[in-house]
Amino acid sequence: MATRLPVEVENQIDRMTEAFRQRLTELFQWSNDEETDRPPTAVEIEDKIREWIRQIGEDTQTLVLGSMDRYRHKGKQCCPRCGEAVYWERYEPRNCITTLGDIQLERAYYNHPTCHCGWVPMDKRLEIGASELSPRVLEMLSYLGGFMPFGKAQAFRAKYCDIHVSHDTVNTGTVAIVWGEETDRTTGWGEKHCHRLKHDGPAPVLRELRALSLVSNATPEPVAKAITYFENQSPRMNYPLYVEQGLQIGSGSAESGVKQVVGCRINQAGMRWNPERAEAVAHVRATILSDGWDDFWSDFHPPPRQYRRKGVPVVA
Repeated sequence: MATRLPVEVENQIDRMTEAFRQRLTELFQWSNDEETDRPPTAVEIEDKIREWIRQIGEDTQTLVLGSMDRYRHKGKQCCPRCGEAVYWERYEPRNCITTLGDIQLERAYYNHPTCHCGWVPMDKRLEIGASELSPRVLEMLSYLGGFMPFGKAQAFRAKYCDIHVSHDTVNTGTVAIVWGEETDRTTGWGEKHCHRLKHDGPAPVLRELRALSLVSNATPEPVAKAITYFENQSPRMNYPLYVEQGLQIGSGSAESGVKQVVGCRINQAGMRWNPERAEAVAHVRATILSDGWDDFWSDFHPPPRQYRRKGVPVVA
């Protein structure tokens, strides 16, 4: 059986219901005012309704989430490290940017001095991590970041979703390493030994490369690099076995994948990347283009927020 709502919550719902009715009346009168010199267009009406709905969503989230812990029996919680039960210490506020507006959450904070461990059970229950972005905003940010430059993604969210986040936040929320190989042998010698590599494996080709290094006192740089490459990569170049097993050994599909997954997103004018963020963006984009985004996101769990023990507790 559902418990009775706290009086404060019932009063807030009544105020929101009355405000909803009043706002709906105003919108209807504004859009149907025949005496105005210029009646609103369909775009203006839609934008006004979207703004109103967003405000309703923000108010509702503040009611449902913002005070979620206020009307709960806190009691004791077991320390995640040692299992000892301790009482909650105070309310801990945090800001959260959501698709429906920015809200502030009040959550019960627990601290076990013996283990120097602080935690907020409500964060775990709501599956929100350390970021100020809600999981849904984080998903949107990551998805857009897989298709367009961060600056454009930032502008898109601000214009069409009314979600305002900094460029650094967009940058950090989606992130890639781009690496690949280059081949330069197009001569008859290269064609001959590529054929040998496919049918006989890397050992005969490596012997020929070493033989080339003996024809002069100084090994040419391209030959030296090729020898080093074959020595390091030979265990991965058993192409006769791969062909026998029905595996692909050509680079066409890989090159196409690099172009479509990585190049179209990473190699745009004026972009700068570090390896870690470029790799993350590549993973995001590969997941999207493989139609695996929904499955990936349903299994995604943001990392928890880390808390430092405060010297003087703030009691609400």
